[in-house]
Amino acid sequence: MKCEKEGFLKWLPGLFRPAVRNFRLLNRDYGHFRTMRERASVDREGRPLPWYTYPAIEFVKQLDFSNRDIFEYGAGYSSLFYAARCRRITSVEDNRRWFETIRPRAPANCEILWAATPEAYGGAILQYPHAFDVVIIDGSYREQCCVPALQKLKPGGMIILDNSDHHKECVAILAQADLIQVDMAGFGPQNGYVWATSFFLSREFNFQSAQPHRPTLSVGP
Repeated sequence: MKCEKEGFLKWLPGLFRPAVRNFRLLNRDYGHFRTMRERASVDREGRPLPWYTYPAIEFVKQLDFSNRDIFEYGAGYSSLFYAARCRRITSVEDNRRWFETIRPRAPANCEILWAATPEAYGGAILQYPHAFDVVIIDGSYREQCCVPALQKLKPGGMIILDNSDHHKECVAILAQADLIQVDMAGFGPQNGYVWATSFFLSREFNFQSAQPHRPTLSVGP
């Protein structure tokens, strides 16, 4: 099959070959066609993915979360993705219908909370006496989540802000906290456009790699 595909590429003008390879890489190897068809954030095998850009997904897949506690604003496929990798994840959701859809799929180390008001949603993290290694802001009322996220972030941890290019007020709040900002723009699951996922790393960021070497080989040939 590979030979047949390569043979097909030989018949194309050289100018178009990289474009065809890139189309195949995104839609087949990254599973973008499947995620568009199913309207779900999954990889080519149907496994849950965070709804981040693919560069950001590649980055988090390389980190060891096995002894980490995560808090997430906005439950979903990302909750299932991290639950398979971390010690414990707590997610808060304000969409009742989606909450009732995703909660039954949550494993034992994944707690999904329901918040009926913006105040309950933004303050959900404050009910816990302990801090978190990772705080993810990827749901509703994002500006209201930034200060509580900073208050509950462990030294050496990180905050992940998705759609950061459209939430400049959140970026401004997090940038004032002396965190290291790393922006990863690109295509991602479901969407037909480019956006940005940003990581705000503590100056003492100390996550170990899940693989012997980093970076690992990306998806595709």
